[in-house]
Amino acid sequence: MRLLNWGWRFRLREQLRSSLWVVPMVFALGGWFLESFVVGTGREIAIPEDEQLSAAVSTTVLAMIAGSMMTVTAIVFSVLTLTVQYAGTTISPRAVRTFYRDRVVKASLGMFVGTFTYTLILALASDTPGIELGVAVAVLLALISIVVFIVLVNHVGQGLRAASMVRRVNHATHRAINEVHPHQATTETTSPDLEAQSDEPRRIIAHDGDAGFAMAVDFEGLARHAAHRGATITLIPTVGDFISPGSALFAVHEPRKPVSTRRLKGAVAVGEERTIDQDPAFGIRILVDTAIKALSPGVNDPTTAVVALDQIHDLLRTLATRDLTSGQRHDKAHVLRFTANTPTWADYLDLALVEIAEYGAGAFQVTRRLRALLDDLQHHTPQNCRPALAHHQQRLDQRITDAHTDPSSRHYASAPDPQGIGSTLATSEQEQD
Repeated sequence: MRLLNWGWRFRLREQLRSSLWVVPMVFALGGWFLESFVVGTGREIAIPEDEQLSAAVSTTVLAMIAGSMMTVTAIVFSVLTLTVQYAGTTISPRAVRTFYRDRVVKASLGMFVGTFTYTLILALASDTPGIELGVAVAVLLALISIVVFIVLVNHVGQGLRAASMVRRVNHATHRAINEVHPHQATTETTSPDLEAQSDEPRRIIAHDGDAGFAMAVDFEGLARHAAHRGATITLIPTVGDFISPGSALFAVHEPRKPVSTRRLKGAVAVGEERTIDQDPAFGIRILVDTAIKALSPGVNDPTTAVVALDQIHDLLRTLATRDLTSGQRHDKAHVLRFTANTPTWADYLDLALVEIAEYGAGAFQVTRRLRALLDDLQHHTPQNCRPALAHHQQRLDQRITDAHTDPSSRHYASAPDPQGIGSTLATSEQEQD
């Protein structure tokens, strides 16, 4: 069934992870059940008559707490909406998804909604014997909500800093690298050449669903299915590519038993937006967007571009040590069963550096940080990665020459500096070591 295939389950999981309403709804149900439990427990507790609360007092207290929780929830939603807009305009619209996955934000909203639900339902039973326990729990939840609100304000305020936002993208991209390229490099870190596969007849399976991006692929499931049928499956688009109806999706060589077309199509999750989960290049794309937006004439903030380059540098160092041919899957007999096109080391370098070097050639901070990045990678990456690095060093030299006509400015812009401006001596000492 279409609703049970891997691609559908992945899209559903992504929607749930990126939705702000799921956790608050769970807390609201929790508030409902908590009210039933507390009221039932309160009936069994003997409370002295002089300590009992009247229905009017209970209703007033609960209404006040419920009203305050609703007000706080509305304020928080307004602030979050403005925060998302700010992040989309100052960092990148593509970074908003990572914000919607923030667990602190979801848990805080859940706490407010759960407390509101609990007190509202309890207020309807304010004349129930033993309501005092319920009111005490409501007051406790209100006090906890105050603490949670303070924590949330601090968390959101800290998260608005450019360094925090790009760091969050960095963490998500590292998880994607570990998912897509889990093995350390042992030989050439190049992707398989799809055209170099078997010349035997292959059946082309086309995409017949809605247009969208290839969000993720069930690599292991496809490899198992191919091994079971004695076939070889090649995924034609790269994860992150836009797929239109009728676009070639798979090339299948099936000498023994035909593969299930439904199974293959269901193994690709196609959605309206790229995700980082199996697409490390998308994480780098977000960081590059952040840098070039900071370098635009309307913003003119090269320091933020350097902050983004710090995270890009970290990701490139990780990628340089990984086996980038991990799009291949073999069966137990070491027969190639599945091949996916994955970015090469040169692809990742182009994505990470070309646009920043182009738009930041006139900014001293950016060119000096780029030089430090390239020099560091030359010293700490495998030999097969260095020709592509040398190519980008030549491109950077050319951009600096075009942007600076004065020899002294050109010399200053070409000096490596991991801080952009401020630590040339540290860089020189590191190179000597």
